[in-house]
Amino acid sequence: MPASTSPRPAARARGTSQLPEDFDGLHPLLDALRSLVLLARRELVIYTRDLEPSVYANPLIVEAFKEFAIAGRGGVARFVVQDPGTAQRTPHPLLALAQRLPSCFVFRTPVDAEERQYPSVFVANDND
Repeated sequence: MPASTSPRPAARARGTSQLPEDFDGLHPLLDALRSLVLLARRELVIYTRDLEPSVYANPLIVEAFKEFAIAGRGGVARFVVQDPGTAQRTPHPLLALAQRLPSCFVFRTPVDAEERQYPSVFVANDND
C-alpha cells in the first residue's frame, strides 16, 4: 500500500526581479559582482569575453567564487568565454581555483560565429 502523500504546497510568489545595471568604473562593478556571487544559492551564469583579468582575477572576486564553491550547497558557476586563449596564456587565479574545484566550475566557448560576436557581458545568479 503506497504511503499517503500530501499535496505539494503552492509555489510562493517571487518579488520583482532586479533590473540590469550599467556601471561607471571598476569599483562599483567589483562590489556588485562580489555581492551577486555571494548571494547565489546554487547557480551562477557568466558570459564574458576573455575572463577579464581586471575583474575575474581580482582577489576579492576570486575569494567570492571560492566561498560560493565551498559553501556545500552543490553550487555550479557556468562560464561562457568568447576567447579563452587570453586567460589560458597567462596565469589566471580563477582558472587555478576551477582546477582545484572542478565540480563547481564549468567553462564553455561558443562555436557559432554569431554567438562569438555577442557584444555584451553579463552575470546572473539564481537568487535574483
